[in-house]
Amino acid sequence: KALNATGTAGGILVVWDPTVVDVISINLGSFCICMKVADLACGRFWSMGAIYGPNTYTHRADFWDELKNMVNFWRGPWLLGGDFNAIKVRSEKFPPANSVTSTMRIFVDLLDSLELIDLPSSGKTFTWSNGRTRPTLCRLDRFICNDEWQQLYPNVSCKVLGKTVSDHWPIPLDTNSENW
Repeated sequence: KALNATGTAGGILVVWDPTVVDVISINLGSFCICMKVADLACGRFWSMGAIYGPNTYTHRADFWDELKNMVNFWRGPWLLGGDFNAIKVRSEKFPPANSVTSTMRIFVDLLDSLELIDLPSSGKTFTWSNGRTRPTLCRLDRFICNDEWQQLYPNVSCKVLGKTVSDHWPIPLDTNSENW
């Protein structure tokens, strides 16, 4: 499934191996593709969302509302991953943000209200660069989950890899599950 890009911004493509997961239902939003899936090896059911958050302030409220509605609609284990186009704390930007912004506060409050966990990652510190000679670097991309999902896959790991052709660094997620 896919959400189209607008120019060079946005766009989401989700692919899966039908021998590993069964996609039960799909919901296309404006900023995410949400899916209810079954892990075929162990019969676990959970929801996932592939995210591309808006990079403009005017659309962020719609994005936050869409995330809240998706998470509240599909109860149970949840995993969200992608480009949230927001940082949580000043240290997620280099050079560091001068102050805590309203976007940062809203993002942290949203994660807290939905009881979502920002999965730690190893490897590179930042996930995006503006590509300039003196670049701005940010951690815009991440995986977040709820406690129920983390209990299903307690050995999950994420590693930010080196930059390739995109202005974003890839972050493979490994459930470290014998059943995957």
